[in-house]
Amino acid sequence: DHYFRVQEGLVLGTNGPVGPTVITLTNGVAYEAVNGGGTNNLDYYRYVVSGSAARAQFEINGPGGPMVLVARKGYPPLPDLTTYDYRSANGGTNDELIVVYGDSAPVALSAGDWYLTAVNEAGGPVGYAIKATEWAEAGTNIVVVGGASSSNTFCLSWNTLVGAHYYVEGRGALGGSGWAAVSPTLTAVSTQTTWCVALPTPDHYFRVQEGLVLGTSPAPMRISTLTVGPAGVALQWSGAPGQTFHVQWASALTPPLVWNTFPQAVTSTTGQFSFTDDGSQSGGLGPRRFYRLAAP
Repeated sequence: DHYFRVQEGLVLGTNGPVGPTVITLTNGVAYEAVNGGGTNNLDYYRYVVSGSAARAQFEINGPGGPMVLVARKGYPPLPDLTTYDYRSANGGTNDELIVVYGDSAPVALSAGDWYLTAVNEAGGPVGYAIKATEWAEAGTNIVVVGGASSSNTFCLSWNTLVGAHYYVEGRGALGGSGWAAVSPTLTAVSTQTTWCVALPTPDHYFRVQEGLVLGTSPAPMRISTLTVGPAGVALQWSGAPGQTFHVQWASALTPPLVWNTFPQAVTSTTGQFSFTDDGSQSGGLGPRRFYRLAAP
């Protein structure tokens, strides 16, 4: 250099790639979101567990389509379907729930940053709410504190943690077949929860469990036939008449996993579905290609 000048301002370094957005959750406060699906089907969250926590609960509530919730202590990396400490995948529009205690495995609850990822498996947009909650007590010692009956009802009461989820199981005889859920999911709104059943009832014995009562999910979608020919890769599968599917493809199943969606929807009036990938919409037919189905 042979000539110089003085300027006011800052000398900026070269910025690297912008990382994903990570939203910090507040204890016990639900965060509502909509995930658009496709190649951006991962939403990232952070919750800071305090030093007094004996129990932490991570959950997805009211999803409009199939979601998976994964959790991991610390960063990097952010959790995904291949890198996580805990995973909840209940399918359909069921809620997702992960509860971690001080003696949980594979990773015990400890103070610091916990990262959550909400994974949209629907293919299209899905609305949902995500929440992280912690308590200073584990709450695993469920004590039935009362039972009362009248001419037409029987009621059961037990101690609860506000925000935790419970359900009641029943059976007709202690020597009979297994226990079955007789209540829906009961989310505690106070330190004592009461559930009542109408009489008469075929169940004579009851017990309280923690967790979710899951709804019936539709049968999993499976590609029944895959044929490679001069015209491309032909896929065939079965479903309900009038149902609509989207076909997705990926060139590899290693992270970062990216599923690409073919733009046209596939439907059928007979319940027999077919789709052919001729390479024109997927960048050519490479040496390896993976496919899956998504229902909007």
